[in-house]
Amino acid sequence: MKKEKIQLLRIFLILLMVGLSCINCLTIAEQNKQGQDTKIDFDRDIEPILAAKCYQCHGANQQKSGLRLHDHQSALHGGDSMKPTIV
Repeated sequence: MKKEKIQLLRIFLILLMVGLSCINCLTIAEQNKQGQDTKIDFDRDIEPILAAKCYQCHGANQQKSGLRLHDHQSALHGGDSMKPTIV
């Protein structure tokens, strides 16, 4: 009898965890639908990362290996190698 109760409790907990996971996934999916723009924008999404991590060596004032990342066109052009850094 005790083993049956433990087994039922385990099943209940598993079903509860699955249910909560489903609710969480549905909530996230609904939030993504509600007005969040999923299109990537260079100025909004990419430029802040480059400013924080790359401009010190590859910005408007200094360009190691000729690589300039401070504007979209320069970033696509590439550096001295003339190979695009962003595709």
